[in-house]
Amino acid sequence: MEQSDLSADARLRARRRVGIALFVFVLAALGPWIQMFTAQPRSRFLTVQALAEEGTFDLTSRADQLSADKVEVHDRVLGDKAPGQPVLSVPLYWLGDALGLVDRVERRETNCCESGPFVAEFNLGAWWLGLFVATVPTAGLAVLMYRRAARFFPDSALSSSLALVFGTLLLPYGTLLYGHALTAFLSYASWSVLVDDECRFPRRSIVAGILASLAIAVEYLGGIFSVFVVAFELLRRRFSSAFWFVLAHIPVGASMAWYHAHWFGSPFRTSYSVKSEQALHTGEQVPRVDIPDPGQALEILVGTKGLVYTPLVLLGVWGIARCLRAEDRVRREALIAAAMLGGYFLVQAGWPNPWGGEAPGPRYMIPAFPFLAIPLASLRRRRLIALAAAVGFVPMSLATVTVHHMPFDLRLVTGQLAVLQTYGPSLTVYGLWLGDAVGRVVAVLVAAACAVVLAVVHGRAGSEPTG
Repeated sequence: MEQSDLSADARLRARRRVGIALFVFVLAALGPWIQMFTAQPRSRFLTVQALAEEGTFDLTSRADQLSADKVEVHDRVLGDKAPGQPVLSVPLYWLGDALGLVDRVERRETNCCESGPFVAEFNLGAWWLGLFVATVPTAGLAVLMYRRAARFFPDSALSSSLALVFGTLLLPYGTLLYGHALTAFLSYASWSVLVDDECRFPRRSIVAGILASLAIAVEYLGGIFSVFVVAFELLRRRFSSAFWFVLAHIPVGASMAWYHAHWFGSPFRTSYSVKSEQALHTGEQVPRVDIPDPGQALEILVGTKGLVYTPLVLLGVWGIARCLRAEDRVRREALIAAAMLGGYFLVQAGWPNPWGGEAPGPRYMIPAFPFLAIPLASLRRRRLIALAAAVGFVPMSLATVTVHHMPFDLRLVTGQLAVLQTYGPSLTVYGLWLGDAVGRVVAVLVAAACAVVLAVVHGRAGSEPTG
């Protein structure tokens, strides 16, 4: 075997070990935290429960448990989210039921409210589902970002990946039963397969198309990625690749069309279409994307929960500009990153509010963040990346260790400290056996231990001889 082959094999083995350590670290850092049972996780959990126990999306019998994130049509109550995540979660629910988790609810009372004590509810079933549809995808995403960035910029690949997980909205939404983390993972995995020269054509286009279609099934806005990919392939005159990519969307697309036709009366009528129609009659805020508003765009950048609090995203724009002047493969990564970041930014700027509800930032932009891994790594400024990540870690960790929801008039950090005082901290799985306070300490110590292991493995990978 040639020395260069030995060198390549050694690098691959080293990166594989780093990837495993990275996956375990992210899982250990995010997995133990049990967030308060708020409106969207409640809607998603109840939909999974209805599917698993009764084989239906109909939540009418559970309507009294829903406060929001629902739609009423033909005297029936349904969750207003895309159907993919609930369907994928049914086997997980059955497993959680066997373990005695899905019916377990923990309650904690706080005495900080002027109106009286507040009882925070923590649903173990929602945590269990979130572990597999949010935390595991986030850990997988960290590994995928690292491995792809390491192909071009091995010295800064790990810092770029860790920074994006812990310095952006990926951190809190990696602990919550939402669809953003899973959509981000599926979209980035789709892109990784599509541009993988080691995967034969048309297999790579078909696999990429299936993954992209699943991203749409989890979150409707995941379709933004598919649109950009098709445009990207057509502009490069890769017509066959675009054809197979689109064709691979048909199985999942047909299933979603049936779901829409059955519950909403048309293959092209979604839950949000129904809510928009109803809102026009009631005068409520219409939950749909409109023409981007310049004032709202500015709010997304520098507002009370703006990207200025997670400067890593803004740093990524610099990385994109730098990659656009690089060789073809790196420039390709910059183009898709610019398209994703710009596309989701415009969607958020055209949403009824800058954050997508009482979120700790512009949450609909989350699926674009993984595409910044290579542009960030291209800067080769690990200290600057670490500093930007540290700034973002403060508000994002606060959104993890207490309820992530924030009233619109509150600012990140100061407002989150007020929320923490009012609603109390999140629970941990360790705390269920060791007590809440001890459990939080154990969660931090376990994560720190895994971080040390990751640092050692990465250090050894960098010091190994290459042949």
